[in-house]
Amino acid sequence: MTNRIYQLKITLKDIHPPVWRRVQVPETYSLLQLHDVIQTVFGWLDYHLHEFKINNQSYGDPDDDEYDYFGTLDEVQFRLKDVLKSEKQRFTYTYDFGDDWVHYLLVEKILDAEKGVSYPRCLAGKRACPPEDVGGPYGYVRFLEALGDPDDEEHEEYTDWIGGDFDTEAFTLDETNNLLQEPLRKWSGERIPPQGEYDEDKYKNVVSKQRKKLAGWEHHPAAIKAPLRLDMVTLLTYVRNNNVIGTKALGNFPRKVVRAIATQFVNPPVLDHEIGDKIFHFQSEENVRPVYFLHVLADLNWLLTGGPGMPWQLSENGKDFLEDVPIKQDWFLFQSWWKKVNWLFFHTFTPYDEPTLYEYKHVMLDMLLSLPVEQPIEHEAFSKHLLSVIGPPGPPYSLDDALRVFCQTLDWMLIHYLEGFGVVRCKYIDDTIMGYKFKSLENFSVTLFGKTLLSMLRERDGLEPQQ
Repeated sequence: MTNRIYQLKITLKDIHPPVWRRVQVPETYSLLQLHDVIQTVFGWLDYHLHEFKINNQSYGDPDDDEYDYFGTLDEVQFRLKDVLKSEKQRFTYTYDFGDDWVHYLLVEKILDAEKGVSYPRCLAGKRACPPEDVGGPYGYVRFLEALGDPDDEEHEEYTDWIGGDFDTEAFTLDETNNLLQEPLRKWSGERIPPQGEYDEDKYKNVVSKQRKKLAGWEHHPAAIKAPLRLDMVTLLTYVRNNNVIGTKALGNFPRKVVRAIATQFVNPPVLDHEIGDKIFHFQSEENVRPVYFLHVLADLNWLLTGGPGMPWQLSENGKDFLEDVPIKQDWFLFQSWWKKVNWLFFHTFTPYDEPTLYEYKHVMLDMLLSLPVEQPIEHEAFSKHLLSVIGPPGPPYSLDDALRVFCQTLDWMLIHYLEGFGVVRCKYIDDTIMGYKFKSLENFSVTLFGKTLLSMLRERDGLEPQQ
């Protein structure tokens, strides 16, 4: 039987004049092999993650979808003829979730293979591919502006970075086709197996059970009302609906943006502090921890793209996140915070270092799971017990000082966020130190909803390959 050939036109989004390629690829090629073709004909270097989105289904490397939030199917297992059914069908390929290079693909024709022709092949194309790590479409525009203006303050820096001139029109058809004859991975679609033991059937079974658990909480108030979930939706919605340009130095949100977002939070943070007869205003996003935390969490999970002097925009993942149901949003944020975020980044005043903290996360998870549901636990007693398990920090801290500091650390670094995800319910009391009034955590209880999320987190821990 003669193989069929898919003729695809591939165009980079948001680049003007357009950068595009027309290719012909066998129907038997896997989506991973199509990824290799795209990388080759555009001139990408395959440094970053990627994803296909076909009929609203994600295809890629499931290991990159760390928590199965996007339900990524393995691109190795799907051939073009399995997912592309007709001419004029459209789909997308996204490369580098930081720069977010979105490629639009159109099935122009489905043809019989020609005798004597070697596939894949490139039929035509226009213009050079942007450089890797240039900062996405907006960064590319800025790069070209600076490169073309010797008086631009960043001209020399960009010239050194690119190694001289950059020809935006550079594209050679013959050279591109020669590269297509040099197989990047023998076009096999095979991947390097993960390190350590990994039971794929067990993983799929656990993921299937966890999806059913999540479905059971889909309309529960605990998921719908989780403050950090609602605040993340607020932040992403604001970025989607407004022109937000990162600060030139660090890429933070401007102060007016921080204020606009923070005032819409479930529990709006205090932005201006009155001391005596003076009012002190916050100076940067980093001074408003609730906004800064969510910005970092969104960036870590590729929900946003942007940077210094660049517009912050929703990535394709960010757009999908906003359209998802509350329980999946909350679960995704909770587990990514637990796994990806260095808690010391947001609370540096602690007697423990990062390696100790890593072990502490596992201990904390076990201890939280051991607590009875909806039963108040005294914060100081819990902190004291945990301190006895992981051990005191040693000099210069006495045991009393260590407990006092540890209680505060545990509250702001952990319990505070668990409450935001709906995992625990807290009771606070009024307290005063040196005339400063504040709310002090008296006790907390693990909710039934929280016990479910913690149990799912432990199930995922058991699936991780041993190094």
